[in-house]
Amino acid sequence: MYINAPAVAPDSVEVQYSLQQETGFTDGERRYVPVYPKGVEETTGQFLSLFTDTTFTLTFDPSKGPVRLHAQGDLLPVMLDEIDYLHKYEYWCSEQAASKLIALLLEKRIREKTGQPFAHDRMVRKLIRHLEKTQLKEGAWTWWQNGPAYAWITNHVVEALVMAKKESYPVRYEGQKLVDYMVYLLERGDYNDKLTSLEVLYKLQVDVDFTRYVKELEKKKTQTLDEKLRLIRMRQRLQLPVQLDTLQKYKKETMFGGIYWGEKKHSLFNNSISNTLLAYEILRAAGSNAQQLSQIQAYLLNERRAGHWRNTYESARVLETLLPELLQDTPNTSNLPMNNLSFSGPVNFMSKATVTDTVFVATQPLVVKKAG
Repeated sequence: MYINAPAVAPDSVEVQYSLQQETGFTDGERRYVPVYPKGVEETTGQFLSLFTDTTFTLTFDPSKGPVRLHAQGDLLPVMLDEIDYLHKYEYWCSEQAASKLIALLLEKRIREKTGQPFAHDRMVRKLIRHLEKTQLKEGAWTWWQNGPAYAWITNHVVEALVMAKKESYPVRYEGQKLVDYMVYLLERGDYNDKLTSLEVLYKLQVDVDFTRYVKELEKKKTQTLDEKLRLIRMRQRLQLPVQLDTLQKYKKETMFGGIYWGEKKHSLFNNSISNTLLAYEILRAAGSNAQQLSQIQAYLLNERRAGHWRNTYESARVLETLLPELLQDTPNTSNLPMNNLSFSGPVNFMSKATVTDTVFVATQPLVVKKAG
């Protein structure tokens, strides 16, 4: 049987079917069939960082439907939302489990900083045990419990387990096997594996002649931007002289004032997110770059267009890079003027709240004024 939905249908069509006996007794069911418009829903938007007092006008295409306006004056809730997303992510490969662990350990720091209880201690311990069990016989990690070892996954897992150990959780894995395998890659692996193994050994605080290996790796004639930035960061860790010319040479700026490095790619590495995170670490370590760090934050937040960053690995890396600044002690702000946001046009109101969220129909341009 075919049922034609009305031309202008609500969100469902009501269908009722029943049977009636000669005695008059009736029994049946009523069902609601969902009705969806043809096509795929598309959301378009933009992110604006309002560092200073400003007034600007936004225009919208009325044919695209209602506009959602969301303004937020504190980044910690954004970080907590991303952490919650990672925590609830359903899959548990080694990379995803490590990303979950990093996220929850960062949440623990946030809760301690803000005087709130941390509710996921049991999950942290479960993730640690999971990563301990999935360590390969040779000492590294792969995607799942079995398969070829991957240096970058091993690096990510070690990052998570080292963080857990610093937070006083019991962490037990085959440490010597891990070190032996990383040393083997340092001598016999390809260029990227050598660089990654050097980073892992540094995190494990192994007694290695890091300076010699850095200088050897720097001899490569054609380096990707990712490799250049990782070597600069390693030099900083070893307190070796660094030149920041590479950062200025490859820096790019968005039309909204954000800055970034690299090209937008679907790969996990050597893309605009991973390279920009490396640049952030380098600039932070170099000191006196508050303005550029803010511009990088603006770029990274703008890339969170779908409500989250592109994958669990990227989310974890953004969180562990940005959160140290957000958790630093800040001066007393009780005497500073509060942020005032005023809107006029299709909606007219003023907001002093930390979070503003509203939906309106774009009948005319929206004028936004920010002060404070």
